[in-house]
Amino acid sequence: MDTPGLPIIENKTYRIDPSKFRIIIIITGILICAITGYNFYRNAATVFSGTYYMSLPSNLYIAKDLEANKIPDIDTGSGKIYKEIIPAGSFLMEINGIKVNSREEVYDFLSKMKKDSVIQMRVFNFNKSELLKNMDAVTRYIKLSEIYEINPKQILDNSLRYMKGPIFMAIGKDGATDRAGIKSGDVLLDINGKELEMKSSSDGEMLTMESLKYLRSFQSGEPVYYKILRNNTEMILEVRLAVFGIPLEMIFVLITGLPFLILGLFLALKRPDNISARFACFILILMGFQILSSPSLYAPEFDVFSYIKIYLNNIAGICMMPVVLHCLNYFPEPNPGMLRKKYFSFVPYIITLPGVLLFTYWYFTDYTKIMPYIFEIPVAISLIYYITIQILNRKYESEEYRKKALPIRVIWIAALIVAYIPTISGLLGFKVTWLSYVFIFNIVIPAVYLDTIRRFKLFDIGLKIRRNIQYLLISFFWKGLILIAFLYLLSVFSKINFQFPNINMVLLGSKIEVLSIPLDELTNAFYNKIFFLAISFSAGFILFKTGMAGIRFFEKKYYRQKFDYKQAQTELVKLMSSKFTLESLAKVIIEKISGLVRLKRTGAIFFKDEKEIWGDKSYCYDSLKHTDYCFDIREDIIGILKQFKKPFPVEYLAGEFKTTLIEHGFKYVVPFITKQRILGALFIGEKLSETQLNNEDVEFLDSIISSASVAVENAFLYEELTEQERYKQELQIAHRIQMASLPQRVPHIKGLDISAISLPAFEVGGDFYDFLNGQEGKITVVVGDVSGKGTSAALYMSKIQGILQTLNEFSSSPEQLLVKANRLIYKNIDSKSFITAVGASFDTNKNELFLARAGHLPIYFLNNKKVSKIQPQGIGIGLSGEEIFNENLEQRKINFITGDVFFFVSDGITESVNNSGEQYGEYRLIEFIEKNSYLSSKQMCDGIMSSVKQFSDEMKQFDDMTVVVVKAE
Repeated sequence: MDTPGLPIIENKTYRIDPSKFRIIIIITGILICAITGYNFYRNAATVFSGTYYMSLPSNLYIAKDLEANKIPDIDTGSGKIYKEIIPAGSFLMEINGIKVNSREEVYDFLSKMKKDSVIQMRVFNFNKSELLKNMDAVTRYIKLSEIYEINPKQILDNSLRYMKGPIFMAIGKDGATDRAGIKSGDVLLDINGKELEMKSSSDGEMLTMESLKYLRSFQSGEPVYYKILRNNTEMILEVRLAVFGIPLEMIFVLITGLPFLILGLFLALKRPDNISARFACFILILMGFQILSSPSLYAPEFDVFSYIKIYLNNIAGICMMPVVLHCLNYFPEPNPGMLRKKYFSFVPYIITLPGVLLFTYWYFTDYTKIMPYIFEIPVAISLIYYITIQILNRKYESEEYRKKALPIRVIWIAALIVAYIPTISGLLGFKVTWLSYVFIFNIVIPAVYLDTIRRFKLFDIGLKIRRNIQYLLISFFWKGLILIAFLYLLSVFSKINFQFPNINMVLLGSKIEVLSIPLDELTNAFYNKIFFLAISFSAGFILFKTGMAGIRFFEKKYYRQKFDYKQAQTELVKLMSSKFTLESLAKVIIEKISGLVRLKRTGAIFFKDEKEIWGDKSYCYDSLKHTDYCFDIREDIIGILKQFKKPFPVEYLAGEFKTTLIEHGFKYVVPFITKQRILGALFIGEKLSETQLNNEDVEFLDSIISSASVAVENAFLYEELTEQERYKQELQIAHRIQMASLPQRVPHIKGLDISAISLPAFEVGGDFYDFLNGQEGKITVVVGDVSGKGTSAALYMSKIQGILQTLNEFSSSPEQLLVKANRLIYKNIDSKSFITAVGASFDTNKNELFLARAGHLPIYFLNNKKVSKIQPQGIGIGLSGEEIFNENLEQRKINFITGDVFFFVSDGITESVNNSGEQYGEYRLIEFIEKNSYLSSKQMCDGIMSSVKQFSDEMKQFDDMTVVVVKAE
C-alpha cells in the first residue's frame, strides 16, 4: 500500500545482471580472503621479541648507588623526608629544576655549590620501567620520576655515566627477551654489534626505518645477541625468536572482520537481484575488507604487497563514510526522501574526494606528512550534511520505514563518529580503546543487520539459526569468556607482591608477635606463591561454578538438559496402566513423550485388526503451540509400516505418506508392535534443541513403545467394552421406547375380553401388536412379525406400526389395510426383508369377525372346546408388488358366540425349542388352549408364556414371542 505524499521508487534495470553480479562478488570475496590469509601468514611468521623500545629518560646514567633523602610530595616538596638509596641504573633528569644533558654540566654546577649545601635531583628509577608501556612518550618519565635531596659530595666522578646512543627497554612478559633474562629498565647497547636508533613522529617515538628493517632481518629461531647494561654492568644475552606467533590483534581482527565479509557475500549470493541487498552487500564487504586488511607490519616491510594493501586499506577507511551514507539510502529499503534527488547520495563522495587525493599524494611522496584531519574533516562534514538532509526529507518517510531504518542508522553513525572523530569522544569525556570499539561496533553492526533482516523478513530470506547451532555458539562463547576471565585474573594475581608481616608464634608462651623486622625475600616470595595459589583456586572455583550455572541455564533455554530416562519410563508406564479410551491414551502418550524427549511435534495412529485406521484419523501434538491437531492418512500405510519392527527415519518411506509426514515436521516413525501384530505407529518430530535423536533417545522410545503396546491393546479392549456398553444402553433405551410404542393398556370393548403380551428375544425385536379402535363396539386387532431380529427388525416394526395406525383412518376392512400398507412398504424396504401380519376386525354388535392374513401364522379359533386354524390366503408385506399381493390376499368372515376364543401368536411361540432341540409346536399350543378355555384372556396369555418357558427350560429365547387373546363374553 502506497503512503500518500511519498514518491514511488520504481524498479531499475541494473547495468550488471544478477548472475554477473554474483560472479563479481564471488571473485571479490576470494581476493579479500586471499589478501587476508597472506597478510595473516606474514604477520604470524614475522615474530617479535616482545620488547618495547624507548628513548633514554636522559643522557646521564647513575652508575653507582647513591644515598639520598626522598621527598614524597613532588608538587609541593613538603611532607616527611626519609632516607632511600637511588639504585644504580636510574637516570638523572634535573638538578634544582634545571635540565642537565652531560656530565660536564653536572660537575660544573656542583663545583659552584657550597660544601654543606643540599641539592634536589629529579631521578627516574629504572624499577618503574614496567609502568612505561601505556603512557604518553613525552610525559611518562616526568610522571614516574622522583625528587631526592642529596649532598653534592656524594656525587663522585664515577657516579655518573654519559650515554647518548643506547635505548631503554620495557620487556613484555613471556616474550623472547623475557625468556632470555632481559629485564625492564635494562639499557640496550647493541644487537649483534649494531646500535639501534630512535626518532620522534606524530604518533610519538619509534625506531628509525633502518633500525626497524635491521630488527626484521632476523630469521625466526636463530640466536640474536643483545648487549645490555644493567646496574652499570655490561652483559651479552642470547635471545632466540619464536618460529611462529599469532598476535592477539590478528585473532580479534578475524573474529570481527569475517562476519562482515560473510554476511555481505551471503546477501549478494542470496538476492543479487535486489537493490537493497546489493547496497547492503557493498558496505559490509567494504567494512570487512577494511577490518581484515588492517593489521600491518611496520614501514620497513613496505614491499609491493604491503604498499598496495595499506594504501587500499586507508582508501577504504576514507571512503567508508560516503559509502555508508549512500547504502543507508537503500537499506533496509530504498529511502523515498533521499532518492527523490540524485545528487543527495553523491555529495558525500565529493566532500571526501579532497581527502582521498591528499592522502594519495602524501602516501606516494612522503607518508610521514599524513595527518588525521584528512580522515576526520570529511567525516564530520558528511555527517552534518546527511543529518541535515534527513531532517529536511523526513516528511517523505513513512513511520514504518523509519522504524526499520532507525537501528541501522544509529549504529553506523555512532561507529563512524567514534572511529573517525576521536576528538568528539574526548569532548564527551571518554576514550574508546581499540578492543572496546571492536566489541561495541564490529560485532554489533552485523548483528543489527541480521536482526533487521529477520524481524522485517527482508529480501524473502528466512534467517533462522538452528537451536543446536545457537547452543553451541553461545556455550562456546560462554566457556571462552569464563576461560578468558580466569586467565585475566591469573595475570592480575601474578603481579601481586604483598609484603607479609613477620609473625612470630610463641607456643609455650601462648602469644603471637608481629615483629618490626620484615620477612626475608625468600620467605615473603614463598608466602606470595601460597597466596597466589589460594586466590587463584578460589577464583577458579567461583568461575567454575558461575560457568556451570550459565551452562545449566543455556541447557534449559535450549532444551539440552539430561534427565533420568528410567524414572521417566517408570512414570509413563505407571500412567499408561490406568484405564483410558484410545483417544485419551493417544493424547497421554504423545504429550508425555513430547515433554520427556523435548520434541516439537509428536503424533500417533492406531490400527483396528491391522485392517483399518482407528477413528480414521491421527492424533498429533504441537509442543510449541501447546495444541492438539490431526491430519488424514490413507489406510494403505498399514501394509507399509508392517515392514518395520524398530524405530526408523521418515526418509526410509516413499510416496505420499513420506511427503505428508515431512510436511508436518516428523522425522522418525516408531511402530507399535506386539505379538507380531502392528497396533499403530508413533510419529516423532524434531527435538526442541534441533539436535538429532541419540541412541539413548531411541532406546527410550523403543522401551516406551513396548510398554505402550500393552496399554494400546487394553485400550482397544476398553473401547470395545465401552462400545458394547454403549450399544447395550442404547438398546435398553430402544427397548423401553419399543415397549412404550405397544399398547400400554388393553381397550375395553363390550362383549370382548382382550389380553396381549410381547417379549423380544433381544432388547428390541420385530414382533408387534396393536389395537385400532375406530367406532364403539368395534376393534381391529393387528399382529405382525418383521423378518430378522434385533435393531433392523425393530426399525421396520416401528415403521409398519406407524403406517398401520395412519391407514386405519382411511381403511374400512383388514384387507384394504394390508393392501395399502404393502403399497407403501414395498417401495421402501430392503429386498431381503419383509413383514408378516394379520388383521382382524371385531364387531360385537353383529358378533362378526373379518380376517385378512399377509403371510402370518394362522388364527387359532376355540369353538365348542375345539380349536381350529383359520388361515386365509396371503403373502408377506413387501415381498411383491401391488398386483401380485392383491391377487393372493383373501379376507374371511367369521361369526362368533359367547365363549369363543381367538388366539393370535407369532412364530416365536411355536418354534421355541428345548435342550433336545424339540420345538414347542402347534399341537402343544392347541392342547393348552383346549385345556384352559375356561380361563380369562389374561390368564391364558400368561399361561401360554409360562408353558413355553417351562418347555424351553434354560434354553435362551432366540425369537420374539407375541400372544394376543380375544375372548367373546
